[in-house]
Amino acid sequence: GSKQLELSTPIAFAEGSAKLSREALSVVQELAPFIEAHPEAGRIEIQSHTADPGPAGVTLSTERANALRDALVLHGVASARLTARGYGGGEPLAAADSEQARRKNERITFKLDGGAATPLPTVPKL
Repeated sequence: GSKQLELSTPIAFAEGSAKLSREALSVVQELAPFIEAHPEAGRIEIQSHTADPGPAGVTLSTERANALRDALVLHGVASARLTARGYGGGEPLAAADSEQARRKNERITFKLDGGAATPLPTVPKL
């Protein structure tokens, strides 16, 4: 089955933007060597979700996933291991009826498609 990589520090973007913040770049700088050190994770799908449904949300989430993939590649992760996909607001974690719920729905997840037989170590605190 597939697994997900859990980060202790979320990768966040400014509202309506696909530009990585300074804090997000710091996470990328620590995450890239971790990914490269664990080839057993196999291919990783970077999944970006927004709080907004519809075409605009899909476009923004796709741009964010691509920006994150590009940053990881720039920091040494083999591009063949990464795919990027924007889901828009199609898979919310909470009803977007408050600012807190919107923030929860705006997220990046990393789906591991390696089918690794051994569990991956926990990502260190970033």
